[in-house]
Amino acid sequence: MTHIKIIISVCLLLFVWGCTNDSNGTGARGTNQKAVNTLKQNMKTHREINKRYPPPLGQAELSKLKLYSVKSVSKQGVITLENGPDLILEGVKCSSANQGRITQFLYDEADKVSFIPSTNSKISPIPAYIWYEDLSLMQDPDFKDFVTGPSYPSLNESVIGSGWCTAERTAHNKYYERYRALEEFSK
Repeated sequence: MTHIKIIISVCLLLFVWGCTNDSNGTGARGTNQKAVNTLKQNMKTHREINKRYPPPLGQAELSKLKLYSVKSVSKQGVITLENGPDLILEGVKCSSANQGRITQFLYDEADKVSFIPSTNSKISPIPAYIWYEDLSLMQDPDFKDFVTGPSYPSLNESVIGSGWCTAERTAHNKYYERYRALEEFSK
């Protein structure tokens, strides 16, 4: 299951569980059909994007990649790994203001990262598709019975979906069309 499917499934659980119709002040739980319909449409759109533009790797393949701790992140977006190479996000363009958000996210939320280079060239930093190990749902009391392992969301896709960065066509980015579709969807 791709990270998007996991995120969508969790969102569905949260929306269905948390949708209330409390307009009469009773606190009674009910379903907010509009929210559920919006979620269903979002899930459909994500499935269509995944079908038309498949992600680089699935969760099973991602779990086999070597994990690295992030040592530092420069103002230019160069991610230096402990005992690993210097990387830069492939296929995304980020403003300097939002680069600070990405740095903070990597230090606070990303337990470890894995990557695949977008090119075989011997350049540094290496343009790469980067995933981060997310343990948060495993540790959340509401989900620990349902989530038994880490998820590996795409950092490239997360920064696009958050609006922090935009999709960028580069010589090595094989997923530009996917990134553009995700960018359009997140607007």
